[in-house]
Amino acid sequence: MEFEGVVAYFPTSTALRAAIRHVRGAGVWDIAAYLPLGDGQVLNALDSRGSAVRWITLAGGLTGIATALAMTIGMSWSFPIIVGGKPITAWPPFIVISFELMVLFGGIATVVGFLRLTRLPDLTPSGAYHPSLVVDRFALLVPCRPDGVDCPTIEHVLREAGAVEVRIVPRENRSPLQEVS
Repeated sequence: MEFEGVVAYFPTSTALRAAIRHVRGAGVWDIAAYLPLGDGQVLNALDSRGSAVRWITLAGGLTGIATALAMTIGMSWSFPIIVGGKPITAWPPFIVISFELMVLFGGIATVVGFLRLTRLPDLTPSGAYHPSLVVDRFALLVPCRPDGVDCPTIEHVLREAGAVEVRIVPRENRSPLQEVS
């Protein structure tokens, strides 16, 4: 049987933040939190390593510049028009298209990178979700390996962190947007 992970429920966001620190201290980094409301301190505790989106944006921007320069220089040499004795590859007109493609490719890379890193859109609900999470409970989901070997270890760590309830969540084949009971 495959397992999605171990879910632990907490009564307050303070207890959830302490549990995140405890789980991180145990060397587990791939965790997900379910909150009834936005809490900046919990989000900061979850994202202690920083985001890779800035590097994806940089790569997209540099790709845009390289594409623009290759395109303009290639077209200039394929269809040479000598105007007023200027060189065929004059830099000033190439700067505008380089800037435009840098912004375009950087923006597209940012959106795609953000969606990819946040695993969005996720239309299949997790088995860890419970309707009370939108009212007054907080939860922490720690994924296990597919064979479930490390699930008892993670369960023990979450109990030590002060969870009110801890359960192992089996992987279920759900259809997108299926009703969660």
